[in-house]
Amino acid sequence: LIQQRSEKVRNPLVWSATGGSVIAGENSYDGAIREVKEELGLDLTKHNGYLFDSSLYEEDDQKYWCDTYLYFIDLDINTLSLQKEEVKQVKYEKMEIIKKMMNEGSFFIYDYLDELEKAEQK
Repeated sequence: LIQQRSEKVRNPLVWSATGGSVIAGENSYDGAIREVKEELGLDLTKHNGYLFDSSLYEEDDQKYWCDTYLYFIDLDINTLSLQKEEVKQVKYEKMEIIKKMMNEGSFFIYDYLDELEKAEQK
């Protein structure tokens, strides 16, 4: 499941995974659960998932951790309630199309995509 960012946010109209940042006092899991609930209206606490990747990044002279959680859910996207201020639309897409979108610049670049593809095939 991928989402297209709205025109009103940083990197407008770029496709990506659902994400965001934690707030003070929140751990990465709680932040991920909150962000998905806010942006998609989906309560991930009802589903099983796991921490897939945790990496340290440096951007604009700032360092930050990016934790990625992976969930496999049978979901009708028409049941989602999108936060229009942040999300324009969602869709399911195949990995080869996502890679093509990344090469074209229409999808946010994730350096763990090959590992994600391996996990998806399990």
